[in-house]
Amino acid sequence: MKIDNLNSVHKIIDLIINNRLDKNSICVDATLGNGFDTLKLSKLLNNTGKIYSFDIQKVAIENSISLFKKENIDTNNIIIINDNHNKIREYVKENIDFFIMNLGYLPSGDKNITTNYIEVITFLESTLEIMNKNAFGIIVFYPGHSEGMKEYIKVREYLETLPQKSFNVIDINLLNQKNYPPALTIIERI
Repeated sequence: MKIDNLNSVHKIIDLIINNRLDKNSICVDATLGNGFDTLKLSKLLNNTGKIYSFDIQKVAIENSISLFKKENIDTNNIIIINDNHNKIREYVKENIDFFIMNLGYLPSGDKNITTNYIEVITFLESTLEIMNKNAFGIIVFYPGHSEGMKEYIKVREYLETLPQKSFNVIDINLLNQKNYPPALTIIERI
């Protein structure tokens, strides 16, 4: 996949997942939102891998199901879970190859309902244990709102403590963009 430029974290994500995931990957979309990451993963996996998609808001699940129907996506390999991602181990009983988290609030939703760093760290503590070798995860932070900035600081503090013999943690920021652009962190199990 050729990308004309790297002017957004979403283009960087596309570049990474298209080059790292295969059709049999076990994936987790920890923040289903409006379904765009799960949609992208479903197209990439082509009904052979598996995607566990979490969201606490029913409206997010309804929006996602509508998107999947509109895009004519076969959802046989998508497990939608209406619960908090920090309960991942209650639902995912196998090792995973990839996870993605878009933190913050549901786009076009209630901005008072946001992810929070305590639940994100709980998710990470559980998820890092079930990552296969060479598995990776992507976290997209939105530090432009107060809870987003707090998440960015606290989750990064946690990630800095991960043992370098087991994990690579890569931080990507678009330094010359205005208005607190999203920040991207990649966690790779080695």
